[in-house]
Amino acid sequence: MEKLDAYDKLEIFCLQAALTPCQYFRLINIGNIAKYATNDVLGHEVASKLLALSQDISDPQTKIDLLLTVFMRYGDPDMMQRAIPILYDAVKERDPSQNGSNEDVLKFLEVVAQQNKDERSQITLYLALALVTNNEHSREDYLRKFALIGAGKNIRDEATRLNIRDEAKRLVERIARTAKDDPVLVLVLNLAGKNLAGEIGRATADITKR
Repeated sequence: MEKLDAYDKLEIFCLQAALTPCQYFRLINIGNIAKYATNDVLGHEVASKLLALSQDISDPQTKIDLLLTVFMRYGDPDMMQRAIPILYDAVKERDPSQNGSNEDVLKFLEVVAQQNKDERSQITLYLALALVTNNEHSREDYLRKFALIGAGKNIRDEATRLNIRDEAKRLVERIARTAKDDPVLVLVLNLAGKNLAGEIGRATADITKR
């Protein structure tokens, strides 16, 4: 093992994390990944591997653990956005009735949202939170934050403001393409789009009045 380079070690630890049925040992492997993913290039490599592996395994809790690792440690906004539909499906597989709180996943994503203050990460994380929660009031709050940030109300530069609005719209549209016949997913994404359009309209009106 010591003779292997960082890429090979990461490959092994990612595979071990994905194939280990025991969550305790899976988390040990995820911790080992962090020891060797010491720069952005290796972090991106890890995120790509974990995303790919999460689509090839059947156990929902394993998928969740791998995807939350992407969100927490290696996920730039692009990687996190790719992870959202897979995470939603994994949470639904773990709790088919969709009556559970999913508190473990929500707490994890909320911590990541507190650590990543750039607008692209924020809209991604708040939309993910809105999709994962089964609490209606929490969902409304997450969607409100998504729409406020996505509207770019506090962004002074016009080009940056328009870019984040386009990004928010594309994010909703991208996930909607995976919705199929899932009524909950369709409902949440429709609400996200409507809330976003409303906040953009209000923000535009405020700018016009200035």
